[in-house]
Amino acid sequence: MGKINSLASKIVDSAGAFKNKTEEFIRNMDSKMEIDRIENEIENLYMDIGEMVCKYFDSGEKLSLSGDITEKYKKIQMLKKGILNKKRILSNTMRDAVYCENCGEIIQRGTRYCPFCGNRL
Repeated sequence: MGKINSLASKIVDSAGAFKNKTEEFIRNMDSKMEIDRIENEIENLYMDIGEMVCKYFDSGEKLSLSGDITEKYKKIQMLKKGILNKKRILSNTMRDAVYCENCGEIIQRGTRYCPFCGNRL
């Protein structure tokens, strides 16, 4: 009976560990999807700014870097900081990952140079 209880205990422990890893994986995927969503929002804001600049040039008006353009730019900077924070948190939750302080990408721990930007880690 002792061997059966020991085996049952190991199965329960393994199932608990599997559940925790699955939950961690889901949280990480949710974070990555949120980062992708924010990056798309940033891209759309850049497109909006580009359209505004083109309209100024098309109209012959002097380009003013105030109002909507400045507000959109401030929002882009705020969103970029949010992404960096999310990536930092995400890299801390992943055992074999680190966060490149230069470009914000998540890379494998032990890498000497970032494969995205070349920064020495």
